[in-house]
Amino acid sequence: MKIVNFLYSISRKIAFLPLVLLVAMMLLIGANVFTRYIYNAPITGTSELSRMVMVFMLLFIGGCAADDQHIRIDLLANRCSPKVRKVIQIVTLFLSLVIYAFLTWRGVSGTLYAYKVDLRFTTLGIPHYPFLALLVLGFVIFFLVVLGRLIQRIVEVIES
Repeated sequence: MKIVNFLYSISRKIAFLPLVLLVAMMLLIGANVFTRYIYNAPITGTSELSRMVMVFMLLFIGGCAADDQHIRIDLLANRCSPKVRKVIQIVTLFLSLVIYAFLTWRGVSGTLYAYKVDLRFTTLGIPHYPFLALLVLGFVIFFLVVLGRLIQRIVEVIES
């Protein structure tokens, strides 16, 4: 459980980066609207920078999963016994692992492809692969946190 708690603490710390970048993106877009309205000259690359910052938002999902604050629908689970609820959680956590394993695998292959062909943003000329690597990092963090949750739930079911 020490490893799981370590993963949770890391994912919570990484989750603060998207919050700071969201404020920066908001200020950039506000400045872009202002300069376009007042000077009739938008800031070059604002849309590209905004898209890059949106990739950072996925670093937040691991922290949400670690704090158990993600979206869930409890219509069916609330009518079941606690043990059945835990089994349902195990199934959904396992399905999440499968989905994020696939997304991570495709993200790694997309990152390697972007690096290989030197894919760049049109206006600013910044390469895509560092941002795709951050996307993969967000997927990996979420995957590991969900894996920790899955192990915790299995242990709880076995103990009860």
